[in-house]
Amino acid sequence: MSKINKIAITGATGRMGQRLIREISQSPHCELSAALVRPGNPLAGQDVGSLVDLPPFGLELSDDISHVLRVSDVVIDFSRPEATLKLLKENSGTPLMIGTSGFTQEQREQITQAALSIPIVLTSNTSVGVAVMKKVCKEMAQAFGADYDIDIFEMHHRGKVDAPSGTAISLGQSLAQVPGFHLNDHTDRSGPREKGAIEFAVARGGGVPGDHSVIYAGEKEVLTLSHRALDRSLFAQGALRAALWLQDKEPGLYSMEDVIGS
Repeated sequence: MSKINKIAITGATGRMGQRLIREISQSPHCELSAALVRPGNPLAGQDVGSLVDLPPFGLELSDDISHVLRVSDVVIDFSRPEATLKLLKENSGTPLMIGTSGFTQEQREQITQAALSIPIVLTSNTSVGVAVMKKVCKEMAQAFGADYDIDIFEMHHRGKVDAPSGTAISLGQSLAQVPGFHLNDHTDRSGPREKGAIEFAVARGGGVPGDHSVIYAGEKEVLTLSHRALDRSLFAQGALRAALWLQDKEPGLYSMEDVIGS
């Protein structure tokens, strides 16, 4: 793997942003080129090291998107949807690894449009294990068929805003590609369950980094495939792997399944 010299982080003050800063500081394959904070953030101008309790980096936290794009080979984005779209608007070609979740359908279409000229990895979960899980879940649904009911359960820390999680939704969307299955678009269900409907259950509490389970319920057996994140550094490592993978890629919209498949 050739070295990517400069990787930037947006949403630098968030949980993932801080973990990514630590991860990049320990990587032999890259260096941190910039760490973006929202405009007006009082931390702008401070050394990045002070944010993550590390020695000085000799690099200041910045609120200037154009500067961040100009000095970077790849940008890893874990922010908010509106901040991601602003980043896309000012980006003229820098590859993006987008781990932000909670996009509307219209916002996702804007990302798809941007990918015509920029290589983008868009994923709601940068875990390699979750990428493998999506592939296996789809194979299981194909084997069982719609005689089995599929439920997706997810639990995250109390501070997570969107629900169901982006990972749960992406699991559901992948499973809905299997003939006989579809996503349940009803918020309230009464009466018998509709055959082939994929349903969601959500829990929020404590500091859970992320639990996801896909449950296949038949008349005489129940099978569950689960993924549990034990440490958030898992996601930072996956995001960095995806960013490194993006080097030399043609414009297009990629997923973590593309990353692990190469």
